[in-house]
Amino acid sequence: MTLKHKVFFCMAVIAFLAVAAVGSLFWFNWWIRNSWTRMYPICFDGDTLVEFTEPMTDEAFELYTSYMTRGRNADYSYRDSQAIYVKRWYWLFGDGEHLQITGLVNDGLAKAHGQEENRDIHCSEIARIGTPSGGRGYQSGYYPPNWVRDNLQLVSFHVLGERFGYYTPVGEFLRQFEISDIRPAP
Repeated sequence: MTLKHKVFFCMAVIAFLAVAAVGSLFWFNWWIRNSWTRMYPICFDGDTLVEFTEPMTDEAFELYTSYMTRGRNADYSYRDSQAIYVKRWYWLFGDGEHLQITGLVNDGLAKAHGQEENRDIHCSEIARIGTPSGGRGYQSGYYPPNWVRDNLQLVSFHVLGERFGYYTPVGEFLRQFEISDIRPAP
């Protein structure tokens, strides 16, 4: 291969990789703004945040639903039979708010059962007062660690600001491709 061919080949590879990177970034940003995912309470399992996937009592689920679908949350969450669905960006980047909601659910359940409020946000606590098994073991699922969420937030072009009406140029551009009625089948 001559030097001219090597340079041309390298330029073609760089162009291909650049187009692939921009396309991937576009797809990720569209996906995180327009797709829905099932939401479970977020709680601590030791030192790690996890999704509490253990079936809850009807009382606990109704309380959780009331917090997840009220106020501003109603714009990006909905209830479908026995599940809560939220926009993917809210699931991924709203961990602080999710922990507060889990704490409010724990407090509400404790108050309803005549126990002291100000419960912690560990999974064992919600399992003890909000599941049919009464805390004898519980199921939990993966929730991305902080470093994953922080890195993804960098390439999401401030998707969290869109919740309050602040759109970056990328967010404004992606609004043209918004499909608001994509919801998962029950």
